[in-house]
Amino acid sequence: MYFHLDGVVGAKEVLLKRFEKSFSNGYELFARDVMIDIEGMTGLLRVAEKIGQLPEEEREDFEDRWRVDDFQKENKSVDVYAELTKAAETNPAIRNYLDLILSVEPRKKYRRSKFLPYTLADVEEIVDEGDRFSRFWPSRIDGMDPADIEKIAKLTLAEKDNDRKNTYLRFFDKTKFPFDYAPLLELARQNNIKKNRLAMHAVNALSHFKADDVRALALKKFTGKKTPWEYLRLLINNYQTGDARILLEIIQRSDDFHHMHELVAGIIDIFEANPDPECKAPLEALYYGMNCALHRLSLIYLLGDNGVLSDEILEELAYDTDEDLRKLSRSVRFSRSKMRDSDVDL
Repeated sequence: MYFHLDGVVGAKEVLLKRFEKSFSNGYELFARDVMIDIEGMTGLLRVAEKIGQLPEEEREDFEDRWRVDDFQKENKSVDVYAELTKAAETNPAIRNYLDLILSVEPRKKYRRSKFLPYTLADVEEIVDEGDRFSRFWPSRIDGMDPADIEKIAKLTLAEKDNDRKNTYLRFFDKTKFPFDYAPLLELARQNNIKKNRLAMHAVNALSHFKADDVRALALKKFTGKKTPWEYLRLLINNYQTGDARILLEIIQRSDDFHHMHELVAGIIDIFEANPDPECKAPLEALYYGMNCALHRLSLIYLLGDNGVLSDEILEELAYDTDEDLRKLSRSVRFSRSKMRDSDVDL
């Protein structure tokens, strides 16, 4: 979009063609917000028509009343719902879309309530529920009675049911296991981690520990798997100078976006915990090899925080779809310009 706003001929046509492909087999939905930003109400009607043409069972996945309401707030001179209603009178697809978004209540503002620390009973209740996707919130673990955390650790060690043990281990993904890590290491050494949830959750719990045998496990798994993303977090507390080269080699094994996307979160966690100018090569390899906007933001901030954000990437950020990155680009370029002017004065 920003190439279009910058006057690049043909940029808008490229966006329109890609938007049209969003509703073809093999393509993901793309450029809804871009269409609206560029064409305003006309773009919104185009989006509404496309979504309204989808089969009813698919249409619900694209309910986005919040997007329409946000557009209305930003464009008070237009009665957005009136325009949609008018268009719906002659366009059945837009009628479908209008019915879809009116089927839900407008988004409300909720007051954020204060999180209370978990009690031992709270944790046991979550384990008893037996939900394999149970999760624990760090904000509720903070402030817990240390004695309760030790009791949970003892329950984890004593638990014989694998599903319940998995849930207990999820708790220690968010806080350090209070006893010796040897039982976690034994579980983490098990094979076939993709099908062995005990091993996976044990690895996550083990990532809080700094130890030679924990690092040795990570390095062994790095050489034994093409995309060893499950073990990357073991380096968070066991990173050493030169490990950036190991991470770069792992990234370079990846031959598609999906492989790289599996790696990016763990590598970000490593460099957030271990600032190192050598992060430049692996982070740039991820930046150029994947297209996830959320992770791209983290990559750029890490490059900047380590003082290795290149001029080439900085120039590209001026056209990034993420507003925060565009602001960062302007800020950094302004700072670098002032520094160059200061050097000239000297």
